[in-house]
Amino acid sequence: MDESMNEALQAVMERLSRLEEQLKALSEKAGEAASKARERGEEFAHSADEYIRQHPYASVGMALAAGFILASILGRRS
Repeated sequence: MDESMNEALQAVMERLSRLEEQLKALSEKAGEAASKARERGEEFAHSADEYIRQHPYASVGMALAAGFILASILGRRS
């Protein structure tokens, strides 16, 4: 009986070890994905800032148009 308990315990420990390795790998991948997403967000923010500085009037016009469209959509829901 002790031997079968030891074998079962060993099997459980091996599975836990494999799960731990898989969780570490997933955690690393998630960290890499978050880092890439952060970099892309920063690049987009930089590009948007650069565009706004080069085209201030067009940017204001687009913001006004977007606000008008959003207000129209939200106004129809009420």
